[in-house]
Amino acid sequence: MNIIFSLLLIPVTTFGWQKESEKIIIKDPLTLVLTFGAENLPEEYLIASEGINKNSFAVDNNNKIYLFEEFKIKVYDSNGKALAIIGRKGEGPGEFSIRNGSIAVGPTGFITASRSNIAYVYNVFFPNYKFLKVSRKEPPKIENESFIKEYTEVVSINENEDITLTCRRRKSQDIYYLYTYDLEYWKNGVKIIIASYSFPADVIKGNSWMSLSFVGGVYWSFISPNTILYIHSRMDEKSDESGNYYVLHTYTLNTGKRNEIKIQYTPVPLSKEDLKTGGTYFFSPFKEEDYKDDLFKMRIEYLKKNNIKNYEAIQSITFDGQLLFIETSLAQENKKDRFFNDKLYDVINPETGKYISSLILPSRIGYFTIKNGYLYSSGISSDGYTVIDKYKIDPKVYGK
Repeated sequence: MNIIFSLLLIPVTTFGWQKESEKIIIKDPLTLVLTFGAENLPEEYLIASEGINKNSFAVDNNNKIYLFEEFKIKVYDSNGKALAIIGRKGEGPGEFSIRNGSIAVGPTGFITASRSNIAYVYNVFFPNYKFLKVSRKEPPKIENESFIKEYTEVVSINENEDITLTCRRRKSQDIYYLYTYDLEYWKNGVKIIIASYSFPADVIKGNSWMSLSFVGGVYWSFISPNTILYIHSRMDEKSDESGNYYVLHTYTLNTGKRNEIKIQYTPVPLSKEDLKTGGTYFFSPFKEEDYKDDLFKMRIEYLKKNNIKNYEAIQSITFDGQLLFIETSLAQENKKDRFFNDKLYDVINPETGKYISSLILPSRIGYFTIKNGYLYSSGISSDGYTVIDKYKIDPKVYGK
């Protein structure tokens, strides 16, 4: 791992983790308060997609909902009523040549959305929906290294400041595809690399390749308008005489101040099936003989070579302002159906390190986002149409 730090002392705060027997587990935390998108709206606001990807919708601090589809951004108020249409199909300023794309709303209300199939070019809009600029954040080429895949996520803070997460993929030793993720802060055209992670994520055999399992991923978000939190869910796991812990990093934009927050956890061993297959056996229609394929063998060998025996401490992170909803690796009994099982999340405050509660989200909840005490997810109406479901989260989840 390669992380680039500024020349500042980094204070470290260490917190113990709640014992499993002492966790406050809330098993039924959601109350459906709103379903919208399939009816009782002007035609241009009806949801046309068959299922909604998490990256294609966002919620701002005022609970306004943004959905990017059909070459435009559809904006709804907190009650699911039509509010505004941003952009249209085209190649001009503020227009889109991609039907469905990613969208983000920054901490101050600025909106960024994919402009086209070029993965590092975004349209940026003011909080009042007026077009601001085209943001082009192309990952830089590195001398003597041929990157074959690249993309950038962009979140705008204001007219002159952005946070970007760029990804580049290249061959490494003709065995792996090495992925490099750079988390960057841009101000007036000047870039500061906040963190950089490089790790193998695919194995290669000739012209074929297959993803590695249990290598982790990068998660980040604003926890205040001026501070971001980030972690790599595998590479920021640590172990020493004090036990096992993972490290949450914070970075303050206006000062460059950094902090590390160490959270202790109990590792969960990989199941026998995942050790046997490299974490692929739950994908059908693979058969036993498929696991003898060279790519499968390479994936299994990678786990052994790198002594990967446990699941990542963090399976995913969802942010609600400052609070973190961390998907844990506790329920592994039925790994074949792990994507369809109910999931356990721990809620913590990274500033204080305080454990607040744990909640179980039912398997019917797919892609979702959380904002201001509400959970928003893609759903299906009784007539089979795609809708957005809005749930009120039990205040006990927030310690209230």
